[in-house]
Amino acid sequence: MKKKPARKVQNQRRYSRVNTYLPIAVRRVEAKPAAELKSRVEQDPIIVDFTTPPSLDNASLAEVLSRLDSKLSAILSLLVPEQRGFTALSFRVMNLSANGMRFSSPEPFDLGELLELKLVLYGRPHVLLTIHGKVTRSVEQKQGFNISIRFVSETEEVRDAFLRYDFAEHRSFLRHIVEKGSRDANLLLVNR
Repeated sequence: MKKKPARKVQNQRRYSRVNTYLPIAVRRVEAKPAAELKSRVEQDPIIVDFTTPPSLDNASLAEVLSRLDSKLSAILSLLVPEQRGFTALSFRVMNLSANGMRFSSPEPFDLGELLELKLVLYGRPHVLLTIHGKVTRSVEQKQGFNISIRFVSETEEVRDAFLRYDFAEHRSFLRHIVEKGSRDANLLLVNR
């Protein structure tokens, strides 16, 4: 029997996609005309804590430090009341490009539903993006849902931030986290 020659599959994507692990917060927003959506690179300075607390052998000390951390988080949330419906950003594995993204979510989203996302790109300085996207796919998994979105009303500034982002440097940072055995951690995000 004669084998068919393998067909070359050409990548039709406009921007490359990268699997990554970044801090993100997602919330639903009411449907609005595209002109009213404001995807942007936030200009306000931000404080981002990417560190994970070390594991402590002393349970009493760990408890005291955990309580202090909770109190500081509460104080900071009082100082910055205008979080616009967002809570602390948490790290998630995602597939990201300049046109859209795919991520896991504990809750389902409907096809066509409009989402607002805050996403931090590592760098010097860190870049905080506010992006809007429409849900193009929502698939139930064993734990949660796999959500795909296409960015809408994306500005040139936001697209450039994605294109400038150094994913190679980020991969090096991820290797460091894995080697240290760090666990997922929430981020402290404060706009000033």
